[in-house]
Amino acid sequence: RTGHHRESSEPASWWQRRGKMASSDEAARPAMAGYRVLEFFSGIGGMRASLYGALADGAAAQAGPAGRDALDFAAFDSSNVVNDVYSHNVRTGALHGTGESSPNRLNIEGLRESDLDGRAEIWTMSPPCQPFTTTKDALRKDMGDMRNKAFINLMDVLQRLKSPPKWIFMENVKGFVDSETHHRWTKVLVACGYGFRQFLLNPIQFRIPNNRMRFYMACCLGAGPEDGFESDQ
Repeated sequence: RTGHHRESSEPASWWQRRGKMASSDEAARPAMAGYRVLEFFSGIGGMRASLYGALADGAAAQAGPAGRDALDFAAFDSSNVVNDVYSHNVRTGALHGTGESSPNRLNIEGLRESDLDGRAEIWTMSPPCQPFTTTKDALRKDMGDMRNKAFINLMDVLQRLKSPPKWIFMENVKGFVDSETHHRWTKVLVACGYGFRQFLLNPIQFRIPNNRMRFYMACCLGAGPEDGFESDQ
C-alpha cells in the first residue's frame, strides 16, 4: 500500500478506450475470463498478489479450467509513481494473473454506474488512509477529507448497480475502525445485501517482521450469519 496522490482529472472513459462502454443491452457487456477483478487504489499491486496467492488450487478451480490464472485484473490508481512500480512487478513476474499490465490513471471519483455495472465479480480496494491515520499531527478529517471523495463515490455507485460484484476485499489503517466513513460503508453494505467479516491483523502475527496493525474486510453478496458473516451494523 502507498500514499495516494490527488485524483487525475482524466474523464471516466476507460471502458470507451477498451471498446467496452456499458450498455443497457446485456449482450454488449464484456465476457469474463474466469473472475474479473477491479483493483481500486491499486498501489504497487499488493491486493493482486494477495488474492492470487490466497487461491489454493481447489478454490481456484471455480474460476475455470485455467485456475487462478483465470483471474483477469484491471487496476486503477492516480499515482504515476506507484503505477510504474505495479507495471514493473507484472513484467518481472512478481504479480500474476491475466489482464492489463499497467494500471489506469483515471478519476475514480468520476466513475459512474454505467462504468461499473456488471463489470466484475470481485472488487479490491485500499482507499487513501490519510483521513483515518492516527500518526502524529494527523488531522483525521474522515468524511471531510478531499482524499476520501473517491471512496465515497464508490459507495454511492455501488448502491445503484444492478449487477454488483459478488466479493469485495478492502484494507485500511486501524484508525478506519469506528470512523464516520466506516459506519457509512457498513450501512451501504447492509443495504446492498452484503455480509462481511472484519479483522485487525498485524504481520507479526504471521511471523513477518513488520509491526503495522491494519484493518481488513471481506464482503460477500448474499452471505449471512449462517456463512460466518455479519449482516448488520
